[in-house]
Amino acid sequence: MSRPLQIDISDHLFALLARQAADEGTQPEALAQRAVEKEYATRRLPSDAEQQAAGDLFERHIGTWDVGRPIASDNEQIDANLVAEYGRGFAEH
Repeated sequence: MSRPLQIDISDHLFALLARQAADEGTQPEALAQRAVEKEYATRRLPSDAEQQAAGDLFERHIGTWDVGRPIASDNEQIDANLVAEYGRGFAEH
């Protein structure tokens, strides 16, 4: 089974593809198709179980951290910290 795929490429890339295709006695579309097939021939889509396992592994790292004071939503303090850090960096150079 195959499906059509239309892509737009730059004039420069098309010229390179057309030149190589002409050298090989084929059409640019056939050369592009072979290149894509070669790149993806050995790849496979993960199964639903593999996707779920990867998601579960990732989610183990999601959580909260209580530092004992509300700082995450204090935008004024965040801005002050950024100014202090950037100011220190400029003073050092």
